[in-house]
Amino acid sequence: MESSGNEISADRSKIKSFSRIRLYAGYLYLLLILIFATPRLSPVIVGAPLIILGIFLRIVARGTIVKDIEVTTHGIYSVTRNPIYLGSALIGLGFALIGTNLWIFSCYFLILFPIYYYQILLEEDFLFSVHEPAFREYMMSTPRFLPDFRRMKDITAYMKFSRLEGTGEIPSSGLILLIEAAVLFIHRSWFTLA
Repeated sequence: MESSGNEISADRSKIKSFSRIRLYAGYLYLLLILIFATPRLSPVIVGAPLIILGIFLRIVARGTIVKDIEVTTHGIYSVTRNPIYLGSALIGLGFALIGTNLWIFSCYFLILFPIYYYQILLEEDFLFSVHEPAFREYMMSTPRFLPDFRRMKDITAYMKFSRLEGTGEIPSSGLILLIEAAVLFIHRSWFTLA
């Protein structure tokens, strides 16, 4: 869908300010996991693939979106309006499962998840103000968060690796995988416990 043409005058400052809070909360969450995780085999078997799936969704979404120029409605954006945040939610949930710690799980659901939800609301308000007719139509046809699997086609068809340049997505994905490996190595008793 095309934009309404007023993306240049739109103010993203509120989104950018809150993004810093979201980013620092995510780093703090990962630090808590590194320190307090008590992994067990069964949750690791479920959590580790969720982290990888979340990374995949984020990379595909970042490689598909054409930010601030148009409302992206194709590829992965045809099944959910917020695939980047869905990927982040899966990563966070995967770490919560791997952590097998009530405090980590609570931190995810009571702090991190609401922060990401508020970020979604801020961005949707921005998109609505900039791309009003196109975004209104998109809101009516595509779920905000949980994907509509009936619409699932080739979610990678519109992805271009060139769109990942300058986003920091690849380095942050590598960091997430490194932290996952560190948690599993540091707390490697999970491997001997069923």
